[in-house]
Amino acid sequence: MDVKLQSLQTVLLVLTCLVPGYILHSTYSLFSLRRSETKELLFLRFLAFSALNLFACFPLIKVLAAKDFVHHHPWWAALLGLTINFASPLALGLLIAALDQYRVLKRCAGRLGLAAMHSIPTAWDYKFSQLSRLGRRWVLVTLKDAKQVGGVFSSSSLASSENAERDLYLEEAYAVETDGSGKVTWQKRPGTDGILIKGEEIRYVEFIHPEQSQSPEHWSLLRLAGSAIARLRPRSTAQPQGQKEEHQHVVK
Repeated sequence: MDVKLQSLQTVLLVLTCLVPGYILHSTYSLFSLRRSETKELLFLRFLAFSALNLFACFPLIKVLAAKDFVHHHPWWAALLGLTINFASPLALGLLIAALDQYRVLKRCAGRLGLAAMHSIPTAWDYKFSQLSRLGRRWVLVTLKDAKQVGGVFSSSSLASSENAERDLYLEEAYAVETDGSGKVTWQKRPGTDGILIKGEEIRYVEFIHPEQSQSPEHWSLLRLAGSAIARLRPRSTAQPQGQKEEHQHVVK
């Protein structure tokens, strides 16, 4: 009987001291990339998060620990136990993730003159995590053989967060070509369902933020129109009347 009681106490101790911290950490990690940590540090993090959860649930724990409450209200006790060990750490994880994404703590530290170390491990993770929230963006990838691949990074795209493999999936692929005059044209590949680019083939990535509802084809048209207008525009306003009329006639 004593062995069974000790086993039950051990299970309850693990449930109270580790499981809430694990749930809180896992929820938070879904929305925020973190630096890699050792098992020992993760264990301490679980304990710290569990302590934070217990502090937040202190009023519920006080009710649950009242004399004969479990005996007289078993269903309420079970509900409070589920809330303390599962629902509360889930809510706290979402709250901490929101504070991290909106940089609330860093802004407060900045007002105090403190510079906090960035929690995101690499610039790759930082930029692509931003793109995941901002929505549709144009990306120009230059490969190691100097070829360029254009594409769209949006909700169905993916940038790997693994340090060993920085592969990139763009949900729409564009052929990028440069003619002899230096003009760059983007042409959407027919029937494109995206393109997968291995990280070992990438030299650098350029991010383009055009105005809404514009596409690379629209940029090319704007450049062509701008060049045509520049050729038709008079070079000097102080021209003879006859030449001015001639230019006006060409523009028309």
